[in-house]
Amino acid sequence: MTGADKGAANRAYSTKLKELFNDGGWFARALLPTYLERQAVEAGLPTNLRAKVLAIQERLMKSIPAELDKPYDRLTDEEVQLLSPEERQARDEAIMALGKQRFEWLQSFYTEEERRTLAQMDQMENLEQHLITQTAEYQAEKHQVHTELLRCCRRLPEDPDQEYDTKTLPPYFENIEQIEELEETVGTEPMVQLYAKWRLFKMGYDPDYFRPNRALQPSVGGNL
Repeated sequence: MTGADKGAANRAYSTKLKELFNDGGWFARALLPTYLERQAVEAGLPTNLRAKVLAIQERLMKSIPAELDKPYDRLTDEEVQLLSPEERQARDEAIMALGKQRFEWLQSFYTEEERRTLAQMDQMENLEQHLITQTAEYQAEKHQVHTELLRCCRRLPEDPDQEYDTKTLPPYFENIEQIEELEETVGTEPMVQLYAKWRLFKMGYDPDYFRPNRALQPSVGGNL
């Protein structure tokens, strides 16, 4: 992403944020705790829920057996690759067995009251995630992401053998509305994957980003 692209994306965020606050209907992220507390009370969740979960976590950390509270080994990925196929298989099976032991121990650890508290915490976290999407900052950040995709995603030549310069490739999207329509069609998750892969490419971690069907699944349509 060029400096011009980055500047355009930053301006898109600022402009969109100002527009959202002027139009109304969205609240500032700084008010999230207030809105969350209000919604939690309306949903019948305890006001001291986080403190109760913290107490459960502290009891867990003090109670977990030492043999379950450690990694199976400290081999690096490189060291694992040096193992024989038989050794890797035995290691994988032992790790799975340890994971099963941990799961079974956890299943018997929590009391029914603690299970209810943890379920309520899940409800609280889901509520919080929903409220985050209602903040003006979240919507402005989403617009910024769309602006980056608009400016930086390019359409590959139809001939996979044709040589090309990424700087001269035509844009994949014509406008932000096209990105929003795609998001509505395929859902948020593929778009998150697309942006994550673009970020990896931008940071130099994914040199094959422009390979056909690399960034976007074929079911979404087209090559990026």
